[in-house]
Amino acid sequence: MASEASDPELLARQAAVSVNAVAEVRAALGAELVEQCSEQQLNQFLRATNCHPAQAAQRLRDTLHWRATEADPPERRVCATCLRDASAHYLHPVGFCRRRRPVLYSCMALARDRDIEANKRHMVATFEQAVRLMPPCVEGWVWFSDFHGFGMRDLSPSIGSAFLEISARHYPERLGLFLVVGAPRIFSGLWHVLQPLVDPVTRAKIKFLPADAKLRSSLRQYFDNELCNWLLTEMAQNRNKKLAAQKVYPYGWVEALDGSAGALVDGHDLRGTPAHLQAVASRPGAIVSLGCAAKAL
Repeated sequence: MASEASDPELLARQAAVSVNAVAEVRAALGAELVEQCSEQQLNQFLRATNCHPAQAAQRLRDTLHWRATEADPPERRVCATCLRDASAHYLHPVGFCRRRRPVLYSCMALARDRDIEANKRHMVATFEQAVRLMPPCVEGWVWFSDFHGFGMRDLSPSIGSAFLEISARHYPERLGLFLVVGAPRIFSGLWHVLQPLVDPVTRAKIKFLPADAKLRSSLRQYFDNELCNWLLTEMAQNRNKKLAAQKVYPYGWVEALDGSAGALVDGHDLRGTPAHLQAVASRPGAIVSLGCAAKAL
């Protein structure tokens, strides 16, 4: 499986960041803040600002301040809304793409909560999980967004704007690919509003795929057969009212790794592929367990 670092476009963008630009950011931040940054972060924030050291330093400073002052630290965050109601949100890591990037799956129909702040907290918790699951030399994730269930209540741009804001401000260069799958016609109006807010680099990473008989063929360019099968089974179940009604996502099921009956719906493990579960098992704490999460409340 190819490393993300072998992506010619990404490799070129990484190499375009000069040693001098990195040195300028280091000088602007000062020794104390530099100690809190990785080389990868310095490179990412410079790329996100078109190699403008002053802007990169300010955005890094803002992100480090955000991480240090949040009452619920992002790196240990769990979704409190999901702890109270496991059916509130449905966005979680489920596998890895051909470039070894973590793949996040979401389904509009299975996410019952539309509160903006709760969704922002859930997104941050999920993004942090994805970062912890990344193999060496991987810095981005893939988001597979199943638009089944998208309706009039979703036409407000608030949640989409929140995603763009969080990604740009605190997770620059992390989004590798965003697959919009099965978006209905009414989504075009919302996309018309959101599109001007999306920078050209991010816009190029957004792909629209119809949920039709050709979907498997489209997905195979990004995912292996195991993940393709998982995604197509998940989508089919989520379009079956009886099966979809059985689905919730408590954190505790993920790290139990014991084939918990609640995580299996008609033989399908909603936690993700076997490869994903193996990655979770090899990285203790990648997905915060229900016990640890409850203590964090």
